[in-house]
Amino acid sequence: MRFFTDFMITGVLQVTAIWSALIAVAAIACLLILRPVHTHTASLDEARAQARARLRLRRQVKDLSRYAEEVHVAADRATVMADRFRSRWLAAHDMVERAFDRAEHANAAERRLAVAALLPLPEPTEDPAELADRARFLRRAVMASCARNELPLFELSEALAHRNGWDPARHPVEQELAVQRAVLAAMESEHAAALARERELWEQAQAALAQARSLRGEAAAAALRCGRQRDRLAESTRPRRIARKAAIRAAAPVAARPAEQRPAEWRARWNGPTTVMRVISSRTA
Repeated sequence: MRFFTDFMITGVLQVTAIWSALIAVAAIACLLILRPVHTHTASLDEARAQARARLRLRRQVKDLSRYAEEVHVAADRATVMADRFRSRWLAAHDMVERAFDRAEHANAAERRLAVAALLPLPEPTEDPAELADRARFLRRAVMASCARNELPLFELSEALAHRNGWDPARHPVEQELAVQRAVLAAMESEHAAALARERELWEQAQAALAQARSLRGEAAAAALRCGRQRDRLAESTRPRRIARKAAIRAAAPVAARPAEQRPAEWRARWNGPTTVMRVISSRTA
């Protein structure tokens, strides 16, 4: 009877000591678990700051992407405009070539007539029929030049009115030379105007081409900046994903894990009472 009483007292004391130790360990663990909630305010602030930084990066990526797209569209339009200005310049260049050829042809004809005019001419006549023929010849020569677009129409009106140096009493050779000199002056004026127009269109084409190149460069730079910001956003998001997976893995039920992956503390914690009961049973037996 005394042995049984001593055994019961000793067993109860051992069980009480063990459970007290377990309760103390559990209390300490609870305190350690609850402690970060109150003491890790800086970590929460840092997490919020990182979240704001990621939001700011997302906005920057969105703005840069929209800006790069708009600049790319503007560069395409500028390229189309540069092609149009180049086409206009090529057309103006062709007009310059044609005007130069016509001026050269008129100059050659004027030189031939100038050589012919060096020959002695008949004396001026007072015959009305001869004067009428000379006036008719002048009118026909000027009308033919206007029909070939060698003279402007106002020269025809001037010749019909006998103004601006048009004298119907001159010899036909002199009249033809005067007509050809007027044609040469008109061709040279046309060539000068075509050359000025061609130079203006060339400058416009070069300006449009420079603008298109600048916009293409800006579009490429904007796309590069957008890519860098996307990389920064991906780098800032990757640690968060890794931490989230780790937290999910850590928050998984311990009992649901394989035996080899369960913490040693958990096995020791729950094997302690079992070991004690086994010792008590062995002593009782």
